[in-house]
This record gives sequence, structure tokens and C-alpha cells, in this order.
Amino acid sequence: MTGLRAVPVWDFPTRVFHWLLVLAVAVSYVTGGEEGWLFALHTASGYVVALLLLFRLIWSVIGSPHSRFSDFVYGRQVVADYVRRLLTLAPPRYVGHNPLGGWMIVLMLVVLSLAVLTGLFSGEEGGLAGPLSSLLAAPLSEAIGEGHEVFANLILLLAVVHVCGVLVDWWLTGENLISAMVSGRKQLDETLAAAEKPVAPAWRMILAAGIVAIAGVIVFAKTDFAALMTAQAEHKDISHDDD
Repeated sequence: MTGLRAVPVWDFPTRVFHWLLVLAVAVSYVTGGEEGWLFALHTASGYVVALLLLFRLIWSVIGSPHSRFSDFVYGRQVVADYVRRLLTLAPPRYVGHNPLGGWMIVLMLVVLSLAVLTGLFSGEEGGLAGPLSSLLAAPLSEAIGEGHEVFANLILLLAVVHVCGVLVDWWLTGENLISAMVSGRKQLDETLAAAEKPVAPAWRMILAAGIVAIAGVIVFAKTDFAALMTAQAEHKDISHDDD
């Protein structure tokens, strides 16, 4: 393979966001429905997911070229053409996300946002409850809690589809997207490499991270994690006393 060189495509903030999101979502899913300190961990990991989504929203505007939504959210015709090529097992290669991959990312971010939002307001009578569930009537909070479970399972399904899509793309194009999301680089021919724009300067990352850090301090400071860990035990004690 001559005439190829490694070119930065995925910047450092995008890669850190990606892998931290994988970790935070995994922790949230595993601790879902648990009680005590695991419920506190579930809440904390949910906050982390929310903060990461905030960062991604900011970075989609001020980040590096291939990290912006404008780079990988394609119109219907482009998506349709890509699907036709995909069905012939000869999809075109894209420097950034391909059209289907781009819309998968948008869908996952939307579902993750809905999972976080419903988690904040979800609750069940005498059971686990989100930090903002007390703002709603019990029946509505319980209904939202059921929606939270649906979104959590949908995230798992989308994650499986996403991984399968990456593997299929690797098989058909020979491009290892997993490695690229670790190193940040792709092998491009000289023409494409010369057309690549530089990644965003460090001050933009500092700005985005600073905004997220401030939001994180506020959110975590306002949450009584000790109360979350003991609330279920207290409820069980009361229930046993009533019996």
C-alpha cells in the first residue's frame, strides 16, 4: 500500500468522550435496579453520562472538523446512495463517519439523553427514585420509570448494532475503525491527506471541559449520595415494622 500516510482524524477529546461514555453507560446498565451503594453508583454514572453528552453537544459546534455534526449528518439522498452501495457489498470509504454511522451516533445520543432525563424523574412507590421524582405525581413518576427501563434496553440494542456495523465496515472496506478511535489516525492517500483540516486547538477543549466541570460540580454537590444509599434500607425497615 503505497502513497498512504497516517493522518489525525479523531481528536483527543472525541476519543476520550467515546471511551468514557462506553464505560459510564456500562456501569449505569449493570447497576440499574440495584439498591444501596449500587443505586448511588447508578445515579453517579448517570450524571457522568449527562455531562459527557453536554460535552459532546458543545464539541459538535467548536470541535475538530470530523467531530462536528455538520461533518457526518448527511441528507436522505446521500444515505440512500450509501445503503445501495452497502447492499452490493461495496460501500464507499469516508474519512469521517459514513452516512449510516453518522445517523447511528445521532440516534444513540438522543436515546441516551432520553434515558438520562427519564432517570432523573423516574420512581416507584416505596422503591428506587430519581433525584427529581418528587417533583411529579407518583403515577407519572412510575410511568416515566418504565420508560427509563425501555430506553436503557434500547441503548444496549443500539450498542450491539453499532459494534456490528463497525465490524461489517472493517470486513468490507478493510478499515479498522476501532484502532482509529484509539489512535485517532487513519491511513489516507496523499490527495485526501492534503485536504484534511487540522484538529481543533487546545483552548477549545479547555473551554468545553471547563463548562462541563462547572456543571459537574454543581450537580454532584447538590446530590446527597449518602441518603441515596440508605433510603432503601430505611424503607424496608419501615415496611417490616408495619408487618
